[in-house]
Amino acid sequence: MKTAKEKHLDALNRLYVIKCDKEHFFRVARRLECKLEREAERYCSRPNSREPNFDHALKRLLPLVKYKRKFEADFYGNSDPRGYALKINNNTPGLCKDWGGDGIIAPIF
Repeated sequence: MKTAKEKHLDALNRLYVIKCDKEHFFRVARRLECKLEREAERYCSRPNSREPNFDHALKRLLPLVKYKRKFEADFYGNSDPRGYALKINNNTPGLCKDWGGDGIIAPIF
């Protein structure tokens, strides 16, 4: 029986065809998620700080997927520190979602 993480990675793979090892993709995405969460928290709590750099995260993840245009179109960043930072606008079964129904790229399992 598959774990929630395996189901989530399989759903991402069905959508965008991950070119590298799925675990490697998840580790890269998780590191970016943690970094952007810290930046979002800083952005909200300090008035003169800069907004999180979601373009950098997209540039890091794009080489790891086959369907780049589809991934780029679905990908967006959330600068609210109360939720996940890296999200995709897709309702694929098996994909982890937040309370708003948006797909999460690198959730905590």
